[in-house]
Amino acid sequence: MRRKREYVVSLLVQVLVFRSHWGEEFSRGVERMPETREVMDIREASEYLGVSRETLYKYVYEDKIPAFKLGNRWKFKKTLLDRWMETQSAQSEHRSTRKERLAVR
Repeated sequence: MRRKREYVVSLLVQVLVFRSHWGEEFSRGVERMPETREVMDIREASEYLGVSRETLYKYVYEDKIPAFKLGNRWKFKKTLLDRWMETQSAQSEHRSTRKERLAVR
């Protein structure tokens, strides 16, 4: 029991020494890590886009959103989703500008 306790204490000391020496550099490295993965599953993509999984499945089956199947799972590339959102945003802006012009006539 005493040896086990000494071992645990030595491990804790090593962790504390490591953190005091490398902690700042380690945390800087963590901040540079990307916040989302390049390829996401349905759950990650729905969280990223801010829609429910059901809505995302609906968009996939209606071919409204870029996705691909890997095995039997739907996958989404972040870069393609970002491009898709830009396109959707531009189309939405175009529609609202057009409606304003029609309302003025």
